[in-house]
Order: sequence, then structure tokens, then C-alpha cells
Amino acid sequence: MWTVTASDVGNAAWSRLQRDGLITPLGPLLALPADIPHTPALRRAALSPHVVPGRFVSGAAALWVHVGGAAPRVIDQCSAHARHDRQAWSPWPSRHHLSDRPGDPPGFAGDTPAADGAALRVIHAVPVASPARALIDALRWDELPVAIDCALRARSIIGIGEIEAEFHWVSTHDRSRARAASAWQMLRSSSLFTGAA
Repeated sequence: MWTVTASDVGNAAWSRLQRDGLITPLGPLLALPADIPHTPALRRAALSPHVVPGRFVSGAAALWVHVGGAAPRVIDQCSAHARHDRQAWSPWPSRHHLSDRPGDPPGFAGDTPAADGAALRVIHAVPVASPARALIDALRWDELPVAIDCALRARSIIGIGEIEAEFHWVSTHDRSRARAASAWQMLRSSSLFTGAA
């Protein structure tokens, strides 16, 4: 089996395997043997048991799927409805956000952007926001050091124009928009973020 969980080997063996570098974590309570590279499909597989049907992943979790790095502490899930979905307890905390974009769920029609610019990429049945949208959402919802780390990891795959176009879709009534805009201006002026060529 390509994944290893603490319940597969026991807590003592799990700790020892991590300490000896024989497994590398891929989220809470899930790891891979150290010689298997973490790919977007494997990162998505690690998220899939924690994503509620009818929602898509955005923010730091979506950027983690796209570019890797440290697994996010929280999964940001978005949906077009504000209803409460019952979900079994999960060791990976998640936050639910209401998305008011016209092209968002229930569509999830594959790997192509919607006509209105609400790009979603469906990676093995778990819809994941486009890198530009995920970055804006990370700047809106995550702690600033986490969001900046996400931006620096994703800068080679996201164009500056894509990010600035994403601000068009964030409601001006959303209080987190100002926070994201301020963080984005700081990144732009620092010359750390040059964007994809």
C-alpha cells in the first residue's frame, strides 16, 4: 500500500518511522514512504476524505495541492450554499466559506475555467480552486506568514495579471478583501513576487 497511517502500524512504530525518516507526512495521520514523491494527485488523495461533497478546496490547501510544501493546518472549503452539512469528526480541521461567484458550484465541470472566470480544477474528483484564486483566498483567510509562504511557493505558476483579475470576484463588502489587497500590495512592492513568466 502506498500510504501509511498510524493505525496501520501502531503509534510507537509511526513515531519511530517518522523519526528515522522512513515516512514523510502527507497531512495528519497519513504519510508516504520516503522514496515516493508527493504529487498533486497524492496530495488531493490526502484531502479527499476530509472534503464535504458539493464543496471545493481553496486557500492554502488548494495551493498545497498545486505546488506542494508543508501541509496546511486547516482545509478551506467553499460552497454556494450556507447550509450546515453534518460531517464525521476529522483530524484535519476545516473551515466553510460561502462563495458568491456566479460560476461556482454546483457546476464543477472539469478542468476548464467557467465563462465568468471562476476557474476550478477538478483533480481526481475533489474540485480545487485555480492557483490565482487559491492565493487570493489564502491572503484573505490564513495567517499572514502562512499566506506569504503560499505566495512564494506558487509564484512560478501564477501570473500577476491573474491575481489582480481575481480581486474583481471578491465582493467589496467582504472585510477580508482589504486584508488580501494590503498583503498583495506588500508582496508586489517587495519584489519577492514576480509571478509566472
